[in-house]
Amino acid sequence: MTRFLLALTIAATMMVSPIWTFAATKINIYSGVSPAFSVPFVAHVNGYFADEGLDVEIKTFQAGAAAAEAFRSVGAQFLVTCDQPMIQNAAAGDSVIITQFSASSSMVWVMGPKDATGPADLKGKKIGVFRKSGSEFMLERFMESGGLSVDDVEMVHLAPFDQVPALVNGDVYAISLWKPFDVKVMGLSDDFGILATTGDVGYQLYCGMLASRNYLDSAPEGEMEAFMRAVKKGSDFLINNPEEGAEAIAKFTKLKIEDVKHTIDGMNFELVSDEAFRTQMRNIENFLLKLEILKEPVNWDEAADYSHIKKLDPDLVRDM
Repeated sequence: MTRFLLALTIAATMMVSPIWTFAATKINIYSGVSPAFSVPFVAHVNGYFADEGLDVEIKTFQAGAAAAEAFRSVGAQFLVTCDQPMIQNAAAGDSVIITQFSASSSMVWVMGPKDATGPADLKGKKIGVFRKSGSEFMLERFMESGGLSVDDVEMVHLAPFDQVPALVNGDVYAISLWKPFDVKVMGLSDDFGILATTGDVGYQLYCGMLASRNYLDSAPEGEMEAFMRAVKKGSDFLINNPEEGAEAIAKFTKLKIEDVKHTIDGMNFELVSDEAFRTQMRNIENFLLKLEILKEPVNWDEAADYSHIKKLDPDLVRDM
């Protein structure tokens, strides 16, 4: 009789308190490898996805723009990248911006000879950039600060690791890239210096996450909410535990801890959609339209959906 009552109790508990499990769904996140993308890295290392019953794998690429190209061709559920690839992918209609989670005013920079004094020195020169990334927009803002534009230079598309030797060997006059590659250049030569960072030209670099529209339409009930809870835990951990957060990032990326700390110095890892973020995205949209990378303006009502972070905390969506 006791065993029978126990069985009834367990059955009743399961009926009124369902336990979500999403182990059957393999969730793939495609991401650049930079510490700027660290929120999901930390969520993965600290086991927050697993705690939510999620089977998550993160595949990294040299840059967010490279991850974006693979994301569209393979069909992963999530893409982690920065502003320019975020906009290009969302504009295509098959993915949706769901949050930003890192903001920096020093992440991207233009580096050239120490005797260079400003944008005029770059005019007519070969400049290394990683096309379709924040590297390209940073160069535009720097040139604009001197009354010029990217049309006044010869942009040379180079992968991030190829830009360092290209600059040191004199194949390009300057490069537009991001941390920690500045450390790599300075470790090889003392002939170069930072000409400007994002903050110097009024550019705040935002990185964040997109979700496949197909995934959002077909995800099992409760899975997206569980995924976003894990992401929020990663964000909170980085904000509240910077030292341990840097260690988790180094563990995931295999970067030196000093390079990680250099990269994330001053970075804000809060999941927030506010007017500053949305204005910056529109600025880059206008730049992409100018270069005809975008053929028409972005329909932001469809390209972005911040309801998922709003469910976590209404204060994460501001000025709307």
